[in-house]
Amino acid sequence: MKNLVKSLPGVARRAWARFGVQGRIAVIGLAVAAALIVIALVVWSSAPRATAEVAVSGPMPTIASSTPTPTPSPAPVANVSNQQFKSNSGNLRCSIGTFSGQPGAICQQVNYNYAVPWGACMDQYQAGVFVGVSASGAYWPCVSYWPEPADVLAYDTPISQNGITCSINLDTGVTCTNESGNGFTMEYNAGVTQF
Repeated sequence: MKNLVKSLPGVARRAWARFGVQGRIAVIGLAVAAALIVIALVVWSSAPRATAEVAVSGPMPTIASSTPTPTPSPAPVANVSNQQFKSNSGNLRCSIGTFSGQPGAICQQVNYNYAVPWGACMDQYQAGVFVGVSASGAYWPCVSYWPEPADVLAYDTPISQNGITCSINLDTGVTCTNESGNGFTMEYNAGVTQF
């Protein structure tokens, strides 16, 4: 170590002498730490990297299940002549008429006090839960734009269009059915029931 100190230029040699023993140990420790960091960076930068890309050939494997997996319906396109309505509170919002060329109704519950039903299509841009009914039965629509209707539907006043009927009840929420009697109910605490 003395030979190392003697090889230092005059200014560095005087600074080294002022550090004392503890200061010298600290400087040596910092130098060793810096060298280890440099070595680690060199090793890290030269190591091969895994990429986030995954190539899949053929169909994705499926897991056998006794419960069929629901397929969210594509976003329905509402007809201009649909009738939009909402509950007195504005928490239930519905449209009845034609969606993507098929008769039906779709309702949204903005605020709810139940677990989101399995299979419901949740959209990051739309609050709440959506459920729909068509001529073939109830389904979970994926809705990306749903304006709040201006018209309030009075309690227990059915509204019908294209074979679909909806009504709002203070206790049971909104119920919409098709001509076969299939449909749904949606209520703040009770949740969504498809039948």
